Amino acid sequence: MRIRIQKGFWTSKYGLTLLGAVFGCIVIAASVFGYYYIKFGHMIDSRLSGNILQNTTQIFSAPAEVSPGQVLTAEELTTYLQRVGYRPEADNASLGHYIAKDNVVDIRPSRLSYFAGTNALQVQFRGKTVRCSH
Repeated sequence: MRIRIQKGFWTSKYGLTLLGAVFGCIVIAASVFGYYYIKFGHMIDSRLSGNILQNTTQIFSAPAEVSPGQVLTAEELTTYLQRVGYRPEADNASLGHYIAKDNVVDIRPSRLSYFAGTNALQVQFRGKTVRCSH
């Protein structure tokens, strides 16, 4: 049994070149698609694994200072702590957590902090003034 392929444009030098170029473009496009599919897939997986609330820039500057006798409310302090990356409950992905109860705010940095979480602080409020203790 013999199969004959008719001579025509697709079997000519120009036709085969055109087919090769189209095939090459398809391979390149599929490779680029596959690369970005895997790259963004990993990013989405990491965000869905629990890091979705991590929205701080992680660019550190001088921290706000809290000193005894300073005029400050517990709400202002907890708002500042949330803005810099602390969470109201313990979370391994955050910079630390705080516990606000009545007139006391317990601040506990995570192991990612400069002192590896050993520098906890308790802030007590008397009216609108602060009393700090380690």
